[in-house]
Amino acid sequence: MSSLGTPASSDSHLATVANGRAIDRAAVPELSLEEFQQAILAAVGRDQRVVALFGMLDPDPAIVPLYLVLADDQQSSLRLARTRVRGDRYPSLTPRCPQLHLFEREIAEQFGIRAEGHPWLKPSDTTAPTGPATTPGAEVKANP
Repeated sequence: MSSLGTPASSDSHLATVANGRAIDRAAVPELSLEEFQQAILAAVGRDQRVVALFGMLDPDPAIVPLYLVLADDQQSSLRLARTRVRGDRYPSLTPRCPQLHLFEREIAEQFGIRAEGHPWLKPSDTTAPTGPATTPGAEVKANP
């Protein structure tokens, strides 16, 4: 059992890459949202760090692909996975994994999807444009 209260499990379902190396996006395994979140909790419970959690635009505006990058300092490697959030909300992991709080806030700002249960879902940058980015290349105006 990890310190986060989730069973420790193998992360063989995550891609592994050396730091500084490229990987084809198609080689990053796609997990269900539940598997994705369990992989995060299990990895953090084994002292891996979340170094990136970010969304991307999808041709289907009802979907936001999320990408995860974990640092495994003991193995000097990075672990990668992706998932898809359908709709305008998903369960927040911040209450169980505080290092995700800024990532979840940024995803909410950029894509308009809410991390339900996030303890403080406020803008992470009050000088940046707000609202979902709905069209690739669309111009977003900054708030006055």
